[in-house]
Amino acid sequence: MVSLDDKEAAAIREDVHTINNALNVVSMQGELVKVLASDSAAAGRICAAMDALLEECRKAGETASNISRRIKAAG
Repeated sequence: MVSLDDKEAAAIREDVHTINNALNVVSMQGELVKVLASDSAAAGRICAAMDALLEECRKAGETASNISRRIKAAG
């Protein structure tokens, strides 16, 4: 088992919080796209929602990689 100091454990908890926030935004944007998809005049808003969704996925992936690096460095 990897042993982390308090600072690293806090940093990992913060990263997990960041991932959870990003996933919440992805979920909300996905729901918005579903609603907007029924309105053909909403194409611009759909594109903006998808851009936000993709950016949050990028953030979550980057943060998950940071967690992995921290754990590897601690081990």
